[in-house]
Amino acid sequence: MYLQPILMRCLGFLTIFCSLFACSMTQDYQDSSFISSKKVKLTSDVVYKAPEGAVDKHDDYIDVSYHFFGGKVVRSNSPVGPFHYMHVPKLGKMGEAGAPALPMRNDLFEIPLDATPRVEIISVKYVVYDNLLIYPAQPPAPDVYGAKAPPFTINKILYASNEWFPSQVASIYSDQKAAQKRYLRVQVVAAQQQPASKKLRVLSEVRYRLHFR
Repeated sequence: MYLQPILMRCLGFLTIFCSLFACSMTQDYQDSSFISSKKVKLTSDVVYKAPEGAVDKHDDYIDVSYHFFGGKVVRSNSPVGPFHYMHVPKLGKMGEAGAPALPMRNDLFEIPLDATPRVEIISVKYVVYDNLLIYPAQPPAPDVYGAKAPPFTINKILYASNEWFPSQVASIYSDQKAAQKRYLRVQVVAAQQQPASKKLRVLSEVRYRLHFR
C-alpha cells in the first residue's frame, strides 16, 4: 500500500541526479580539425555550427537552455609548448589574461531593480577529451604606433591545477544599472578545461535558471 509512493519518490530523486550529472565517456583526442560534443567522426557541417538556445521567462525567474554541437580545433605553438584554439560559430572567447581562452557567450537580461539574482544550474551534458589543452588568453596589444607587443602570458598556477576552469558553466558576469533600469550579464561557456591533466570538457547541453528572488 505504501510501497508505490516510496518508489515514485526514489525514481524522482534518481531522475534529478542523472539530469545534473549526465555525461558520456572520456575520449582521447587525436589531431583533427573538429571535435564533437556528442559523438566522434561527425562531419564538419554537423559539428561546426552555431549553438541553439531558448529562453522561457517567468515572474520570478528565467529559464535558459543551450545545445552545443562541437567546434573547430586549431593547433598553435607557444614559448612554453603547443596549445589548441577552440572555435565555435557565433561565440566569443573568455578573455582573462593567462587563463584558457574557452568559447563563451554573454546573455543580457533586464531584471527588476530590487532583484537578488543568482544562477542555478539545472542540467549539463558533455564529452571529455584527453590531451587537449586550450591556448591562454593574451593581454590586448597596445594601439600606440611603435609600442611593443606584450610578452606571452600564462597563469602558471591555474595551468598546474586539476580543477575545472571555469568552475561553473553559467555565472553572473556583470550587474549594472542605467537610466532606472538594471541589466545583468550571464556568461555561459561551451567547454571547461582541467589544465594539469589536459582534459577538455566539451558541452552538448546547458540548462540554467536565473532567479530574481
